[in-house]
Amino acid sequence: PSSAQGTGVSSGQPINVGATPGVAGVTVYKTFPTVTLDAPSSITGITGDGQLMRFHVTANSAGSLGAQQFVFNFASSTNVVVTNLVLYAYSDAGYSVPAPGTASGGIAASGGAVTFTSPFNAATTTLTTPLQVSAGQSVYFLLKGTVTYGGVAANYSITTTLKGDSGTVSAMSSATALDSTNNFVWSPNATGTVTSLGANDFTTGSGVTGLPSIGINQARTQ
Repeated sequence: PSSAQGTGVSSGQPINVGATPGVAGVTVYKTFPTVTLDAPSSITGITGDGQLMRFHVTANSAGSLGAQQFVFNFASSTNVVVTNLVLYAYSDAGYSVPAPGTASGGIAASGGAVTFTSPFNAATTTLTTPLQVSAGQSVYFLLKGTVTYGGVAANYSITTTLKGDSGTVSAMSSATALDSTNNFVWSPNATGTVTSLGANDFTTGSGVTGLPSIGINQARTQ
């Protein structure tokens, strides 16, 4: 922006800030997310537990946020097949208490909510209603699938990447406008808790703490 106004912490007086030459501008959000990768809960092997990735999203203490879309990429040994992807969401670090807004067992997205490209290398989980993360709290996400192997090797692996975004967003947009060309789509709930994907209160993963543009990944082996 060309100018901004804040309030002094000690004085309580308004403080005006002018534009800085050479700076493209600053986007100010009501709140923001932090993404953290969590370790798998077991070492039984990917075929045994189906866990592909565990991570959590934390909202800044300034306010709640809505998580609406995640895009995952996959790299694996030959002859590895993953089907029946399901994204779960939990309220606790033990991944046991289903988060509010999820279906039975903590399911946030499954079946028709997950689309694949061919060959198997990407999946997009689009939530029809943003999953809310309360101010200062975290929601813990678990991506699982049915993993099978058609080869004869003794060991195989699969690496799952939660993708980030690059570039900037000049203005808040609707989720329907952002979903097709971006990866991590979320809302700072600037005008209240957003339930409509058509509301112009969504942005992307660009600049999100803990989620670089290349993404974060987790490797599982068998």
